[in-house]
Formats: sequence, structure tokens, C-alpha cells
Amino acid sequence: MSYGSANHDENDYASPAALDLDRTPVPNLAFGAGKHACAGTYFATEVVRIALEELFEAIPNLEAAIDHEVDFWGWGFRGPVELHAAWEV
Repeated sequence: MSYGSANHDENDYASPAALDLDRTPVPNLAFGAGKHACAGTYFATEVVRIALEELFEAIPNLEAAIDHEVDFWGWGFRGPVELHAAWEV
């Protein structure tokens, strides 16, 4: 099994590589389940949500810079290497 591709089944996930903060939550492999559930679930779902809400309130016109391709790295902990953003001051 490859964790890097686990949540990218296009039959189950619409646009799996797109960052969509309004996406309807769906079950995924990233946080495990049962006694093997990830301790970072709370951090990833609640703390990051609050941080993003505060960020978007402080910089309301912040958006992803679509002129850059996002590179991903990792196997067990896969994520973007960097995310480019744009906003007007």
C-alpha cells in the first residue's frame, strides 16, 4: 500500500490534488481509525482550521498563485514542498 496515493482515487475523491477548503469531508486513510487513529487528527482538523480562518480574516484577498505548479514530497507524510500565494496590499 502507498500512503502517498491512498486518498487520490478519482472514483472516490473529486480533484484529489486540488486544495479545496470547502470540500465536504470524506473518510480517508491519513488519520487511521480505531486504536490506530492518529493523535494529530485534532491538530489537523481543528487547530489548522482556526489558523486558516484567522489568516483569511487578516488577509481576506489571499489566494493560491495558480501560475506555479505544486510539487509534493514524501511517502508516509506526503505534502506540498511549498505553496505560492498572492494578495494585494
